[in-house]
Formats: sequence, C-alpha cells, structure tokens
Amino acid sequence: MKKTVKFENSKIWKKSRELSTNIYWITNYETFKDDITLQDQIRGAGNAVMFSIAKACNSREVQNYLKYLDHALGFIAEVQSALYIAIDQKYLEIEDFEEVYDMSSDISDSIMSLIDQANFPS
Repeated sequence: MKKTVKFENSKIWKKSRELSTNIYWITNYETFKDDITLQDQIRGAGNAVMFSIAKACNSREVQNYLKYLDHALGFIAEVQSALYIAIDQKYLEIEDFEEVYDMSSDISDSIMSLIDQANFPS
C-alpha cells in the first residue's frame, strides 16, 4: 500500500500545470490558431500529463502509481512530437519551442526519477 499525496502539493504536478498553461499560451498565437486539430492534440496531451500525475498522486497501490506515471510519460512524448510539428509548420518561434520542450523534458526526467524511486526504494 502506497501513501497518497495531495496532488496540489506535488512539485511535479505544479510543473505540469505550468506546462499546460504554456501550451495554451503558445497555441493561441495567430500562426497556430488555424490548425485546430494540432491545437486540440497538444492541449489535450498537455492536460493529460497533469491529469495522469494527479491520478498517480492519489493512487494507493504502487502498480497503479507506476501505471499513471507511465501514462504521463506517454503524454509528454505526445506534447514533444506536436511541438516538432508546430515548429516545422512555422507556428512557433524557436525560443517558444525550446521553452516548452525543455519544460516537458524536465517533467519527463522528474517522472523517471519517481519511477526509479518506486522500483528501487532506498
């Protein structure tokens, strides 16, 4: 049995909330607005990172905790792939791409650390 954590107190959830906010910010650019499909895809994936981390925090079983963290990693990869499409289509400036991509990479690294801690407790 795993001790649950109030997700709002989790650093990684706070980072994922910031990621979601930044995704909404960049997808509101005029250059991005016409691609509704990509806009919906990246927003949905960004939100799903946040949702998955919240579920992980509230999971009482280690197996479910790991499952939700793994889901969050998948959604991070989706965000990153969508960012590449956005930069290739010239919807974003390189600075915005790098900021959001780096933020998503930091979250991914944090998730991997949590997975390692759960799999190999000290």
